[in-house]
Amino acid sequence: MHWAWSVSGFALIDILHEQIRYICRHAGLAGIEVAPPLFDGMGESDLKIIASDHRADGLNSETSPFDHGPDFSDDAWKVLVEDTQALTGRTR
Repeated sequence: MHWAWSVSGFALIDILHEQIRYICRHAGLAGIEVAPPLFDGMGESDLKIIASDHRADGLNSETSPFDHGPDFSDDAWKVLVEDTQALTGRTR
């Protein structure tokens, strides 16, 4: 049996996204369980770039530790942006 491990995004809040990708790759992690504070103040275009970088590195981004679905689609990132904006009160 092969185990794939992800890390909670809440553990990575004060770390740059480039560093998060580096950590995940070198630690052999499969991905990140998304935490809205990771994307505080970011717009949709920022999130698309991050999503593309994660996919290029082979990292999954899930919305819940119990969600075993596919990588984020553009629609899922749009929902994440809206949820993050609602939580933070920002609409940038």
